[in-house]
Amino acid sequence: MGGVGFPVSLVFKWGGVITLLSLLVVSFVQKSKVSLPKGWRLWVVFWLYSLIAIWWSHNPYAAGEWQTSWLIATICWVVGYRSLREREMVGIVVGLGVGFLVVAVMLAIFSPNHMSTMSFVEWATINHHHLGDWWSLGVVAIVGYQVKGGKGWWKWILVILGIVIVGYSQSRSAIVATVVGVGYLWWEGRTRTLRTRGFGGLVALMGAMFVGIGVRKTTLFSRIYFLEGVQGLIKQPMGVGMGSFVEISREYSRQIYYSKEVWSSYAHNLPLEVLSGLGIVGGGLFVWWLGRRIWQLREKSGGVVAAIWIATLTNMLFDYTYMIPAYLWIWFLALGVWQRKIKRDGKITQ
Repeated sequence: MGGVGFPVSLVFKWGGVITLLSLLVVSFVQKSKVSLPKGWRLWVVFWLYSLIAIWWSHNPYAAGEWQTSWLIATICWVVGYRSLREREMVGIVVGLGVGFLVVAVMLAIFSPNHMSTMSFVEWATINHHHLGDWWSLGVVAIVGYQVKGGKGWWKWILVILGIVIVGYSQSRSAIVATVVGVGYLWWEGRTRTLRTRGFGGLVALMGAMFVGIGVRKTTLFSRIYFLEGVQGLIKQPMGVGMGSFVEISREYSRQIYYSKEVWSSYAHNLPLEVLSGLGIVGGGLFVWWLGRRIWQLREKSGGVVAAIWIATLTNMLFDYTYMIPAYLWIWFLALGVWQRKIKRDGKITQ
């Protein structure tokens, strides 16, 4: 449900919470030592503040849905940290990508005109398909795993397929995320051999795709939401509540466009979404937590899962993919697996 466009009500979300909690309990039973990922205390403070912020939210129901999504994401983070390894994480990303692709093809055949903004299997708009946003992670995952020593020439076919999907989706955020993810692997030292095997070619190809898509889609004016979010934070420093960005956007539209029709429901940038929703305090806590996780990347020991994490984050800085539950949750799952890896390698820091 979190990626195929079905409505995700609180009832179904709580079903996910119960399921994941069960997995978490099993994980703790199997391992007697209580171990939680670095950063969990700051995250708990942030989550509790966002829970209190429902009180003054313009849309308490939307804020409540965000709270449930944060809770599931937190469980994914801990489950990933305690129970999953790099190879399993790659399998989850690629496996879900193949599943989304199969469903997308079926819907394209039997229901070609249907659209859904919260789906990886249907067009979000006439010129944007979120399937490419997911497969950018698939490309990063397979490239990193194969160069590390993975076997199977057919997996490179999946890389080519993923690049084709990214281009077909017309998602510029997916293109940038792919380059950043593979670029991290190269910076870490994992893909240095790709200098003569196509790394430069991949970047050039992605650049050409970005320019080609940009010719048909505006770049500057399509991100007016960033200015709206900043203006909203200035006018309402305590925030409007998670899920209420539309209130800021409508107000901005009336002032700038003299219209009630030009507005967006999302900030298209995760930190800005949180800042505009929870204000300086809640948004500041989130940015602080996020900054400390980014700082860990300097250790160059996160491998494929760190590349998946940074690619996902990059996408969420330029698109509203964080509103699709599966995308937000896979980000937290990758964070947990990455932190488990660097702890096992003895390189994790506070």
